Amino acid sequence: MIDRIYHVNVNCSDLDASREFYKQFGFSVIVEFDEVDAETIRGLGLAETAKARGVLLGQGTDPALGRETRIDLLEWSDTQVPSAPGPSATQLGVPRLALYTKSLDDEVHRLQDEGLEPVAEIADFSGTGDSTLRSRFVCFRDPDGLLVELIEFTRTAA
Repeated sequence: MIDRIYHVNVNCSDLDASREFYKQFGFSVIVEFDEVDAETIRGLGLAETAKARGVLLGQGTDPALGRETRIDLLEWSDTQVPSAPGPSATQLGVPRLALYTKSLDDEVHRLQDEGLEPVAEIADFSGTGDSTLRSRFVCFRDPDGLLVELIEFTRTAA
């Protein structure tokens, strides 16, 4: 039985810049890899000449469950790596990563104070299928163009 998602892999063009970007969202380094090992390269079905360095980031450990959200950042040095994501949220693959927050306004202000700008104003969404549940969200772009969404849910009276 599958229990949960362990991590989401985000390929990046500049590991150091991406690490710092995700740290602004509260992620911390679990482990860094100066070079991804040969067995991992083989397990991914890549040629043994493929090279990458990486960092596994975590956020939000739940003491009761021992679980956290994890992002596996990889910077490939192979010149055959496809280019960065485009500007569309509808592209194939993983165009958007959504992070839950209980205080959207505070987070947006904090990130703006740190120099990040959202791609648009905060959106208010009520199409959750539950008339008492509303969400608000806003998106930022990581250094390679991936949309990083912050989302907040609130309950209203029925």
